[in-house]
Amino acid sequence: MTDNELKMHIALQPFYLKFKGEWQTGDKVVDPENDVYFVDTSVFSIFPSLKDSYDDCIWIPRTIDTENPERGLWGMLKGIKELYVFGDRCELTVDRGLIISKCTTPTEAILKTLCEQEGVENGASRS
Repeated sequence: MTDNELKMHIALQPFYLKFKGEWQTGDKVVDPENDVYFVDTSVFSIFPSLKDSYDDCIWIPRTIDTENPERGLWGMLKGIKELYVFGDRCELTVDRGLIISKCTTPTEAILKTLCEQEGVENGASRS
């Protein structure tokens, strides 16, 4: 994950919380010291306080969540989506209108589109 992607994830946290629900095993989080962890809900019964410690973390949704599509970044996008991946860039169109280009990864293109869709100032540098 790039610094720009992390900044966009941070900016989108209030939006993400509409989709998160309960913690699920495999959820990726970044703690206040920028360490990355994967949640294992099976330990919550043994260490209940561990569940609360994740509340101070940044939730990083999967790009595509095949089990719960609405919890993934792709599923959070509204409208008809088309993603084009070229050798050096990615482009994403939504409803044949909004075009996000000059992104280096599909995830970056989706994050930038979500920021535009939700009117979130993403803090990432404009490319």
